[in-house]
Amino acid sequence: MPKKSVLIIILFFSGFTIINFYISERYFCKSPVTESNINRNDEQNKQNKINNIAYGTLYCPLSKLSIVGFEKYQHNELTVKLSKPVSNKWKIFTDEETPYHVEGEYPKINLLPAIHTYKILPVSSDHASGFPLILKIRYTPQNADTPIPGNYYLESSSIPIAQFQQFPVDIWEDFDQNNQKDIKSVRKILDEEAKIDPDSDTITKIEQLALFLLNQLDDKRGTPSKEVYSVSPFQQYQMAKNGESKVWCRQFMNIYAFFANASGITTRRIEVVDRIDGVLLTGHSFAESYIKEIEQWVFVDLTSKKIFLTNSNGNFFNTLDLYYINLIGSYEGITARIYENGKLKNVPYSTVSSSEQEYFKKGVAFSYNGKNGQKMCTVIPSRMASF
Repeated sequence: MPKKSVLIIILFFSGFTIINFYISERYFCKSPVTESNINRNDEQNKQNKINNIAYGTLYCPLSKLSIVGFEKYQHNELTVKLSKPVSNKWKIFTDEETPYHVEGEYPKINLLPAIHTYKILPVSSDHASGFPLILKIRYTPQNADTPIPGNYYLESSSIPIAQFQQFPVDIWEDFDQNNQKDIKSVRKILDEEAKIDPDSDTITKIEQLALFLLNQLDDKRGTPSKEVYSVSPFQQYQMAKNGESKVWCRQFMNIYAFFANASGITTRRIEVVDRIDGVLLTGHSFAESYIKEIEQWVFVDLTSKKIFLTNSNGNFFNTLDLYYINLIGSYEGITARIYENGKLKNVPYSTVSSSEQEYFKKGVAFSYNGKNGQKMCTVIPSRMASF
């Protein structure tokens, strides 16, 4: 076989393997643990509030329904343990048999041999978030002719498998609530100038807020004055609007996060950095906002005029999603909601991905801030290990 053909085959299977690893890890919300106290910057990592970070720790909050364990029984029965109480009665559908009901704190499935899909619904429950729960399980019963026990293989789940620490969403609310004077001023702007309805859904509020801020600040880009670094996010906004300072990524991040949290959108600040011997290899600042209606974090970067990104199924992308996507260069089916000429529009992400291609390099570290500006953790995706 020609050398060129061999090289093409190797590249194809390498790319296929990376994509499948990423999809499977994200699907189960267990993408791998970061070494938060890695050798890159010991002093910086001593400040971390959370260590041993997994993908699920960052993106699957405590409120999100998850599977925390299983209990196997004889006679092909499997109990699915859930992270919170939901119901004492369940309706279970299979892809072959008539639906049936079971009672108990957790649903108990009567497994069928081979691969089957099971849909689980709580009966008479007001806590239906995360349902229907859909599991794809391959079950191999014990053979009478061999001592090998039955084999249970969960091929997919519609909710996370919680093999990681989980925390309430509000620990990530990067917001100085003691600064009531600025909060009051911002809320007045949101009401009277931005015209943001506090009862709107989160996505609508993110769009309206991003549009308002970019209309105010898009022509204020440039090197900030040194004074802007010692004032509050609201004062940064005022200085830029009044022509007293330019803004770049850090100020865009600070201003958006403060305004978003003031409007009721839980938002955290994130910075990406990599340096060797004092030489900066990459550096950027942006935010993530929490969409409470669907329990997803969404990447928001006003510097690159990206409001959010979605796939063909309508799911939103977070920071680590974009890191992996740009690492393998796979942009098909991804749409970016961007700001252009005073309006928001949808474009293929491949046409506006240059910012992430530049900053989301292999080896970078992502620093996540939380409540009252505390640094919560440092994530180095290239050094993650699955568990």
